[in-house]
Amino acid sequence: MKNFAELTFRLFQGESDYPLIQSIYNQSMQADQIDDAALLEDIKSWYAPSPRFDPWQDILFAMWQEDGGEPRTVGFSRTRWYTGLAGARLYVQSSFLLPEGRQRGLWPAIVTRNDVRLQEIAASHPGISERYYQGWATSKQVDWIDALKSQGYQAVRHFNNMLHHLDAIPERPMPAGLEVRLV
Repeated sequence: MKNFAELTFRLFQGESDYPLIQSIYNQSMQADQIDDAALLEDIKSWYAPSPRFDPWQDILFAMWQEDGGEPRTVGFSRTRWYTGLAGARLYVQSSFLLPEGRQRGLWPAIVTRNDVRLQEIAASHPGISERYYQGWATSKQVDWIDALKSQGYQAVRHFNNMLHHLDAIPERPMPAGLEVRLV
């Protein structure tokens, strides 16, 4: 395993971190050749507190310090949880890393740190018999997938997201017998 002595972490410090999250998210998506640039308003919405997500504890920034220089933020992660089918509890992590962090092989250490947070969250949910750790990734996020696999994660489900631009929806006739009424 690589020596990650230069890798440190810090927690979310408030709304002043949103532009940093946006920048890292967009650069990470670009590195994965994913056409999904987030606006600042998107970030504020996605990372707003909820009963299953506390940004003050569940957003983690990865800081890299090289040769005694100033630490530089190279990535961030989000942990959260939800209840799946049949009451199974899923503890989820997602992470976004700048190319320079990927080149240094930092993602496995970030996954390990995220797992610690997911263990803390799971410990606060006694009485849940079926629990799983989960990492979200698109097929283009090859480096992130490799990091998850290197830490024992395996793909068990695959999804397709299908998009249609709202400004290009053609008019189509209603099927015979179908009626739309205001209620």
